[in-house]
Amino acid sequence: VQLDESKFLKLKHNRGFATNNLREKRWVFGAYCMKNKMIYLRMVKNRKQETIFPIIQDLIIPNSIIWTDEFSVYTGGPNYNKTH
Repeated sequence: VQLDESKFLKLKHNRGFATNNLREKRWVFGAYCMKNKMIYLRMVKNRKQETIFPIIQDLIIPNSIIWTDEFSVYTGGPNYNKTH
């Protein structure tokens, strides 16, 4: 299962891409299962460990192999390692 998070932006007046035009910023957490080609996306308030970990624990089957970008949220936490 591949995991990642990304920030999506809404531009003010749908023009340009300057940082001063940004009005809304939303974090989206995603998981992709390469075995069955299923995708899971969820809007989250932030990308902190206390936000992301409960989703991972509910979503991922134990003993699954997990690939991440090594962002700190994925490298620690209770009862967590690369094989969940």
